[in-house]
Amino acid sequence: MGRVLAMAWAIGWGWMSGGVMVAQEKGKAPEVVPVVPGAAEGVKEGVNFERDLSFDLTPEQMASFKAKLPKAFQKLSQRKPFHVVAMGDSIVEMFGYDEDDQNWIKGYPARFSEQLARQFFYTGGVRLVKPSKGKEEKDMPHRGKEITLRNLGRGGKLSIHAMQALSTYGLETPPDLVLVSFGINDATTGLDLGVYAKAFQDVVATVRASGGEVILLGPTLIVGDPAEVELAKTRAYCDTLREVAEDSGAFFVDLGDLTNLVKVPEDAQGPAGVFASVVENYRRYFDHTKAVDWVHPRPALHEKLGRQIFRELIDGRTVVPWEMGKGELLMVDGKTMEMKVTVKNGGKAKARTVILPLVTAAWKPTDATAEMELAPGEVKEMLIHYASRDEGGGVNPMPSHEPMLRMPLMVSMGELVRIEDVRATLKPVVLLWKVETLFNQEKAYLPANLLTNTSRAAIAGDWQAAWMGQELKGDFKLEAGGQMELPLKFKLPVSHEGQPFNQKSDLSVLITVDGKVLRFDRGVDLTQNFGLKEPVSMRLSDAKQSPMTPGLGARGRSVTLKADADNEMLFLTFDLRGVDLKDDPATGMSWAATVNLDARSYGKRLNRGVTDTLRINGKAADGPATVGAIPPWAFGTGYAAVFDEAQVKAVVSSGSEGSRRVTISLPRSYLYLHEWALGNGNSELGINATFSFWQEPVPGVSAGGFGGDGQYHLLFNRHRDDAEGCAALELTAEPTLRWTVSLY
Repeated sequence: MGRVLAMAWAIGWGWMSGGVMVAQEKGKAPEVVPVVPGAAEGVKEGVNFERDLSFDLTPEQMASFKAKLPKAFQKLSQRKPFHVVAMGDSIVEMFGYDEDDQNWIKGYPARFSEQLARQFFYTGGVRLVKPSKGKEEKDMPHRGKEITLRNLGRGGKLSIHAMQALSTYGLETPPDLVLVSFGINDATTGLDLGVYAKAFQDVVATVRASGGEVILLGPTLIVGDPAEVELAKTRAYCDTLREVAEDSGAFFVDLGDLTNLVKVPEDAQGPAGVFASVVENYRRYFDHTKAVDWVHPRPALHEKLGRQIFRELIDGRTVVPWEMGKGELLMVDGKTMEMKVTVKNGGKAKARTVILPLVTAAWKPTDATAEMELAPGEVKEMLIHYASRDEGGGVNPMPSHEPMLRMPLMVSMGELVRIEDVRATLKPVVLLWKVETLFNQEKAYLPANLLTNTSRAAIAGDWQAAWMGQELKGDFKLEAGGQMELPLKFKLPVSHEGQPFNQKSDLSVLITVDGKVLRFDRGVDLTQNFGLKEPVSMRLSDAKQSPMTPGLGARGRSVTLKADADNEMLFLTFDLRGVDLKDDPATGMSWAATVNLDARSYGKRLNRGVTDTLRINGKAADGPATVGAIPPWAFGTGYAAVFDEAQVKAVVSSGSEGSRRVTISLPRSYLYLHEWALGNGNSELGINATFSFWQEPVPGVSAGGFGGDGQYHLLFNRHRDDAEGCAALELTAEPTLRWTVSLY
């Protein structure tokens, strides 16, 4: 066996290996056939897709289809009108760099729908409802009954955005089937897995309430550099979605399953050779001639994914000859862990198995058995050591809503390869949190938590907690599997005077058990409620703040936001000090602002929700600015209206001593779900905003543009569209002394 000791995760994060060739188990892989037209050159198929052209399903295939999508099977069998909706991010939107950019008829939702049309004699094929501008609604002018498809994929979207499109455009024509896939942007922004799961639970419930069925699709893989990190990025989200499907009985397909997308060649030398061949072959699906992009695949992969969804619908997931058990993670301290997991050879011949632990956002493997030989039916236990990644980009290394981590392992046996997502329970204890925002907090902050004994025996220990200079301590005793809430109660500032509008701090909890000190930290964002006519300083990123005045840049610049309102309008004013506005020669624009408003009624605004961004930009000269199109759901969950952006006014003006001002006027009628009780502190709007201005390049100092120290934020602890990431604007000139507290 090749033992990987102190793996060299240096430049390239390359695998060290013992140089042992992986034996191929003959006759165990599915039939291999030539590449279908348009597929990546040199990439083999894992199943015989020629069968897709047959109109006959076996009794087993029909039973599989009926079990997973019974309503769809019945309706398709009767050739009744059938409508599909696809929701997701830029992958669903078919982002590209040539004529196939947003050509949705070549995307995997359309390719899958085409399989349904062929199977059930919809001779008209698939027709797009409202295709992208300039694109065809059908690939060929077939006649006859057809399946309709509405593609609602949009770049940059997360799972929290799913209900926006579904509750508006998605239900315009009640869908028979909804395909939904998010995860890449969720992973990039570090969205909490519990929030991710809840978003999909809402989708499933909504689709079923409308009479339709849903297919949950795990995100495609990212294959950038270092590949050990990028391939792992979406896997915890994929497995979380798989569990949502298991719990809800929804049909799930993993679009990041490598089994039918790449094959390991016989001459791959050891773990390093296996990994290199997998990366090389999978990257062929991302071979853009005009750009380097390891996120957005070419149409060849979409073709395969569409067929894969259909194949798993009728035949199930491709069976691999190995079986992975559940894992156990022993926390050594706050920086290291050991994971035990079993692997079994379920085949009939002896086989060499390569198991490569991937690098997550928070943990990297430091020691593992990368290769082993297994006899038929043999089970072996694998031990993997992990160390925390200090460069993990702010991702919390500990789970929030569940007592386990989902650890990705790339497993290969013969020519087959798959990333297995091991659900590994953290031992001996884990502290779980309710990741949420609490609005209108007055005297104390009580973070919801649950200390859980995950070991098989009773344990006892003590705990210490600290937040904003306050310290708490206590002890605990828990039976095996027992749980208790730590009595965490922290005082909030008694006034806003002298306090920054927004401040970040760590909530630190140390659990001592069996002589080990385990750390469970969380970030907390504390924000003042503010009122009308009250200017609030916007912030640069922390690294660019003036040490003397938060919000004031190193060049003496500042941006403040002020709100006002009457019975007809909401006014938002950005005041700029020390900012010399200049027009960007490339775009002609000088500045850009975004505003997010959660305009739900008071009771609903205290619950989870999503907004969308108002985008405004303009030139340096005084005069009117440009307001972008306003989505129908812009002002929070529940909104679904057609808004005319021409009714929103934005004007640039100049003040004394060179100050500049941007004023935005929004009709109160656009916020029709809000009670609009002026003078009442409980009549609130959630608000977030950014303001950026163009800067000339400074040789040796900055590249210029709209970023860097020319970009200001009101808040930035969560995604700007997340209603829980908004501050509370009270529609009164005498705001209360209350706080918004967000744990993340």
